[in-house]
Amino acid sequence: MTAEQINPLIPLIGTIITAIIGVVSAKLIVSKWQTRKDISEIRKEVIRNYTISFKDHVNLMDTFIAELIMSYAKFVDSHKTDGQRLSELLPWGYTYKDLIEYSKKKDLANLQDWRGKNITTEKLRKRFETIKESTEFYIDFQNLPPLNKFKLKYRELQNKFYKGRPAIMEFSSLVNQYYVKPGMLLSNFSAMWEYMMACFVLINKIMYTENIPCLVKNIKIYNDCSYYLFYFLSWFEEELISKKIEIDKNGWTHRMNAWLNCSDSVD
Repeated sequence: MTAEQINPLIPLIGTIITAIIGVVSAKLIVSKWQTRKDISEIRKEVIRNYTISFKDHVNLMDTFIAELIMSYAKFVDSHKTDGQRLSELLPWGYTYKDLIEYSKKKDLANLQDWRGKNITTEKLRKRFETIKESTEFYIDFQNLPPLNKFKLKYRELQNKFYKGRPAIMEFSSLVNQYYVKPGMLLSNFSAMWEYMMACFVLINKIMYTENIPCLVKNIKIYNDCSYYLFYFLSWFEEELISKKIEIDKNGWTHRMNAWLNCSDSVD
């Protein structure tokens, strides 16, 4: 073709190229948006299975111990011979033994009543002390082993605990498939799971303890150890939320999204 024939086609070619670039860019942007949406859904599913397989188990065990202790409580003011205070034997999620310490919190200094009037630190402290003094109840185990008193609840705990096992497999599969570096996450989860399983075994030991001093000792051991379950809960969930997820790691979409990310960073 001669130059005279080509020149009129140049604007048309430019228009076609621009249109193609626009269509491709639009598709890539939509693909990138869809990928972000998919990642969000995957992360939600990971958190859901984590909740079923670990968080629910921790709360289930803590609630069980709390119910067990409360079933032995005697709501009278007299000091029982074994001297076990209710507040000191309840597990972490249910204890109120730190009321006096919380009465000194400066963060509550801006608390107001319904009329918008500031509640003084001194008044708040007295309220905490009053409720503390009014709930100094004691435990009376009455030489009654937990299994005799709490057998049905114990069976319910076992059934619910074992039903969560399939969620662990789903959780592990999702983490392994979609997280960029799944090894450390799964290793940490295994450590947390074994620690929780040991706490569950300790609950079983508590249920079959007939000697009251040993029963109290085992409950206190459980309470001390269960603190770390709640440390694990919040820390590991933050890990699951913050760690990177990728879909189709080796595919064309992944490579194009990586290119787009590089473009965004340059801009």
